[in-house]
Amino acid sequence: MEEPKIPRETYGSRLESVLGMMKEKGLDALAVYGDREHFGNLAYACGYDPRFEEALLIFPSQGQPAIMVGKRLRNEQSRNRLEP
Repeated sequence: MEEPKIPRETYGSRLESVLGMMKEKGLDALAVYGDREHFGNLAYACGYDPRFEEALLIFPSQGQPAIMVGKRLRNEQSRNRLEP
């Protein structure tokens, strides 16, 4: 079965939505946690599905989001749909 393809633009729209909510709430940053059992929010936000270790996505109010992954997942970072 082929994995569904979500256009990169969809993730850009989701990022804009998150940034708008952060501005409304007066947040400087937002952290999104994900692991093998709890990956839904992370996958929704950037398309990244951590396989073996935890990952943390940081949305700053200004600048580019950053994802932090465990050592075993560094090569899998290419799944992040927010990066160009």
